[in-house]
Amino acid sequence: MTVETAIAIIGGGIAGLSAALRAGELGATATVFEQSADEFYPCNSRMTGGVFHVAFNSVEAPPSQLKQAIMSATYGAADGGLAELIGEEIGPAMGWLRRQGAHLIRTQAQPYYSAILAPPGLRKAGVHWKGYGGDRLLRNLAGKLEAHGRLERGVRIVDAQREPDGRFRLAGRRPDGDALTIFTKAIIFADGGFAGNQELVKAHISSQPQSLCARGAGTGLGYGVTIGGKLGAKLKDLDRFYGHVQARAAVKDQNLWPYPVVDHVATAAIVVDSAGRRFLDEGRGGVFIANQIACAPDPLGSFVICDESIWQGPGRAHRLPPNPSLPRAGGDVVTADTLEHLAHRIGVPAANLEATVDEHNRMLRGEGEPAVPRSRDRFAAWPVQDAPFHAIPVAAGITYTMGGLVIDAEAAVLDDGDRKIPGLFAAGATTAGLEGGPFAGYTGGLSKSLVLGLKAAESASLYAAGRGTPS
Repeated sequence: MTVETAIAIIGGGIAGLSAALRAGELGATATVFEQSADEFYPCNSRMTGGVFHVAFNSVEAPPSQLKQAIMSATYGAADGGLAELIGEEIGPAMGWLRRQGAHLIRTQAQPYYSAILAPPGLRKAGVHWKGYGGDRLLRNLAGKLEAHGRLERGVRIVDAQREPDGRFRLAGRRPDGDALTIFTKAIIFADGGFAGNQELVKAHISSQPQSLCARGAGTGLGYGVTIGGKLGAKLKDLDRFYGHVQARAAVKDQNLWPYPVVDHVATAAIVVDSAGRRFLDEGRGGVFIANQIACAPDPLGSFVICDESIWQGPGRAHRLPPNPSLPRAGGDVVTADTLEHLAHRIGVPAANLEATVDEHNRMLRGEGEPAVPRSRDRFAAWPVQDAPFHAIPVAAGITYTMGGLVIDAEAAVLDDGDRKIPGLFAAGATTAGLEGGPFAGYTGGLSKSLVLGLKAAESASLYAAGRGTPS
């Protein structure tokens, strides 16, 4: 079977569906190719908690504030042009989304919660998405696409090459093995990154991908990275991901992910390895901690160590806090009256754990700095001193990868010489430049996907109509 379309969009999440709808508004014929044949196909956009934000700032904040927030969150690693794009366009993009029928609410006074898909998906532990905000949004966008373009479910794009006439020929496969050939002027990669591809995760993120909690749909298989790379795309920052610190049992127990997460306790307390020693900077945040656990020699050998004050304080400071939701959901929280007893219960050397805690507490008293630095400018460090003491066996939960195809502020894919590749565009988690960096800076997946999806549609529509500038 052969399909002709002006724009071929790989991936049916919020980036892909938004791109297709916007392209239709601009008069371009766009077809979304989604690998799952299920009407309610799984993807991170469907399973999302639904919070639109920009580096934990309200999407209604001034553009200059949002750009600065992105640069600050990534410690300057983000591309300035992309950061400016998000700052300038997230407001209009949210307006566009509302015009498509998206139901957005404010759930709390904090600016971060100013735009949440309703009903919110952050209300209870475990995997539950059907009927919540992300699921409703994708159903709505898919329904609207019927009048503006096409959604082809059950088509996995396995290859692409450029034809002599400048078009692309894509090779697709249906679940029954039937082949599909697609001819298109432009491609938009919106495939969700490669968190679901264990081979790529092993090559770039963790030597033991099976020891990570697949904290998401697991449907991002890296088509943008593999196919885009074959077409000459520049790849960057493949070693970082967005995720959270999860209970270790979440690796196998769906009742323990995507929530509750242990970030708020981990950033206040200390994280140790199986030797009872700190090996990372807890003050860099939960996403950074998850990244460091993932690349550790033993991704299943880490513990968050806290005392009763932390457990009753930061342990309760979240919409779905680990205290008490984690033990209620079946997660392990090991408790003891002394650090020595706690060390014995979790199987780490007691002398090492006691020395680690003492070093941490002395730092807080101004009596020296620890061997492994502990920053305190973003997350306060609490002393570990009030019995009983608690240990939470933890693992890294990976939701989506932060690196991938290098793009410019027009969502055009660049080659190794930073030149636009004619006809190639990308959006969402398959792109690099907005998140990651040495400290795994997180800036907001939904906002990134929406803005870049719309921008990619506008650029691809111009190109497909012969009005774009490929150089």
